[in-house]
Amino acid sequence: MRRATVLDTRTAKTLPGRAIVMRGDRIIQVVADSALDTLRGDLRGAQVLDARARLVIPGLIDAHHHTAYVFPDSITPGGAAVSRLVIRADSIASYRARWASAYLPFGVTAVREVGGDERYLALMTAWMRPTPSAPDFFPSAGALVSHEEGRVPYVGHAIVRDSADAVARVRRYHDAGLRDVKLYWRLREPEYVRATVTPTLHIFAQRVGFAPYTTKSLGTFDRSDAWTPTQRDRARRGYEILAGYVRRMHEAGVGLAVGTD
Repeated sequence: MRRATVLDTRTAKTLPGRAIVMRGDRIIQVVADSALDTLRGDLRGAQVLDARARLVIPGLIDAHHHTAYVFPDSITPGGAAVSRLVIRADSIASYRARWASAYLPFGVTAVREVGGDERYLALMTAWMRPTPSAPDFFPSAGALVSHEEGRVPYVGHAIVRDSADAVARVRRYHDAGLRDVKLYWRLREPEYVRATVTPTLHIFAQRVGFAPYTTKSLGTFDRSDAWTPTQRDRARRGYEILAGYVRRMHEAGVGLAVGTD
């Protein structure tokens, strides 16, 4: 690819007039466009694309995605997405096409599902096979929560009654090819070797006026237009507490991931 403007992620600067040399699906060199002619002997038969000064960046990763919110049939008053996904070859192709249109125009080339619904594990594992027409997909298992007497579980939550139940469930996920499990905060004394936290700050910041842009409300559960001044003040103080926890986790070395949720 010639005449590209490349984002250098180490310096946060853009580098105009660059050539990107690829072999197969790998970038092997990024050089000044003027230096490309010296590589001609190594590039016989290569396809040359003219970027026309367009910006080239690394593919973005959405590390906190919920498939149900991309393909919901409806949203409950409590905010849960109601999806009735089906696993057929033509259905997966349709999902991928709609999903790609929501992500690829914005440079997102990899997406991680965080806490999918156990009912759709077969669909998720079939979907994770890579395709050049959609972002790479990394599904995770259901969100694990402890059993609580009388509590109606949130859509997609997987209730574990004891440690043996949790071990059996994680092994089943692993055997299905999944490598991520969501540990929900309603777990009692969770034990894990490696974890990252996705704090989803924006979903709350936008409702209290701290974010530069807002998304459409999903339902009555996240509408803030009817709040009283007292409620808005309480919500802002609550957000500051949440942000304080995130800072403490960062300073303690906990891995933080970003995503659209």
